[in-house]
Amino acid sequence: MIFYILMIEMSLKIHGLFHLYHTNSPDNKDCLYSFTSNNIVNEWQLISYCIRNDTTNFENDSDNYCHGDRDYTFEELKLTNVDSYDLYRWSASIETIDKYEKYLTGVDFSFGNHSYCNCSENWFGIRCQYSFDTRYSFENIIEHQFQEKESLAKQYDVVNDEFLLTCYKGLRCHSTICLDWREICDGIYNCEHGEDEPSECFLLELNQCATDEYRCRNGMCIPRNFLLDFSSDCSDLSDEHETYNLRLDNSLCSFTAKLSCDFRLCDSQQISCGDGQCQKISQRCNNGHDLFLRYNILAIPSNTSFQCWFLMLCMTGEVNTDLMGYNYHDCLSSDDSADKYTFFYSFRKICPSSFWFQSEVNSVYPFIRSFGSICGRALFT
Repeated sequence: MIFYILMIEMSLKIHGLFHLYHTNSPDNKDCLYSFTSNNIVNEWQLISYCIRNDTTNFENDSDNYCHGDRDYTFEELKLTNVDSYDLYRWSASIETIDKYEKYLTGVDFSFGNHSYCNCSENWFGIRCQYSFDTRYSFENIIEHQFQEKESLAKQYDVVNDEFLLTCYKGLRCHSTICLDWREICDGIYNCEHGEDEPSECFLLELNQCATDEYRCRNGMCIPRNFLLDFSSDCSDLSDEHETYNLRLDNSLCSFTAKLSCDFRLCDSQQISCGDGQCQKISQRCNNGHDLFLRYNILAIPSNTSFQCWFLMLCMTGEVNTDLMGYNYHDCLSSDDSADKYTFFYSFRKICPSSFWFQSEVNSVYPFIRSFGSICGRALFT
């Protein structure tokens, strides 16, 4: 049996209880819920954090061995006058507490032989297989973890790990990079065959609300007097758009678990970073999402020579050159007029009169591709 020890380094120790939900779920299981409030925008949120079986390797997960004190049957617990609140204080799972209460109240005596694994301090789980190295509450642990995250805006090696991307798994298609849910039904075609903009999206756009209602950006209707009341009623938060824009800095979405980031929609001239941060395509995402986009757009075309592609890459600047794994100092261009002449001469010598090269600002790639040509002494794209 593998112990899943969640290590959090903190100096201050306070008491925290951890109650698992969905301990027998086949997909997302052993969930912990975080309940927090944001008084600035009158926001209450309950967020589940679960272990996903499709991304985690559980070795010997079927092991029923109790790693705590020992197993006690519900019948034994009843004889020692243990009540449901005792199990709650001992960080038992919610399912276990629910079954024990049903047994105590006579709703279901079949649970008499059901076992409870009694965990030692700081351990929890139906087999006492989990522990946090802290006495913080779960809400404080989550907040600390987000605050400790580092910005990946300049970590160019992240493009080698596609699991860092936030992807909407409900839709797979040929696109520049995997799509965020905000890019579904946003009026912009991101999939080669338009799978992200099906006919159902058009029905949402046609939805009409009554005169005393406000139409949310996603087509949902809410009473108009709910608009800008410091409490979000639209599922996409668009009824509080001005409130959230004024009070919340979306650049901090990489470092917070607030729902206002999870449901934030981006404007048409922005790209979604996948975590609520919205940026112009020429700007940086804190989670490195834009680096994946740039990397795929700037990849060398099959019908363009490396020498020509590299010269064009140098023209886009140092950031993109370093991102693609090359040293910008190896480029021929500089502010020196003589080098500029050499740089242009290299184009005339290496590049054909017409060639393909994509700019990172081409947000509609791969459907519209940039075409470069050399005419006289000028270069056009």
